[in-house]
Amino acid sequence: MVRTTDSHGRRLAIAILVGVLCLLAAACLSACIHRLRAGLSLTGTALIFEAQPGAVAAVALGFPPRSGAAIVMLANLAPLPFLSTGLSELMARWPWARRKLQRARRWADRFKRWGPLIFVPLVPVIGAYTATWVGQSLGFRAERTFGAILIGMAWSVLVITYGGHWLTQFVGRF
Repeated sequence: MVRTTDSHGRRLAIAILVGVLCLLAAACLSACIHRLRAGLSLTGTALIFEAQPGAVAAVALGFPPRSGAAIVMLANLAPLPFLSTGLSELMARWPWARRKLQRARRWADRFKRWGPLIFVPLVPVIGAYTATWVGQSLGFRAERTFGAILIGMAWSVLVITYGGHWLTQFVGRF
């Protein structure tokens, strides 16, 4: 019993460490472009409201598209390891939750062909946090789900930041 508790505690500590490192990387990137206060505001927006509203905020705050997108994605990725670890812990400790998810996993067998790739177009709509929970609940491998979430988040955030930057430049000419 001690070993499983140690293992869960270790996984939780690693998840928190990865999240903190993502937030520190976002803050360092903000400091590198001399926009630390605005970058912290942008990080908070992406943490609370997800990546797509954060990308809109990056455009509104006047961040360069690439830097704004990177800050938003790092901030939005920060809680994902913690959420994934929390759900694993829930499944390990609460048998009733496992029984409830068996029905959902049987339904999800229809999508085994595509697996977590269904999240690439869905992440901009449902968000990375929800996609993490749904993917793990349906029994998809965490690494593949994370990769699909990252791809879905990246394309949507880049479209918003570069498109918003282009639109502000275009409208600014008139």
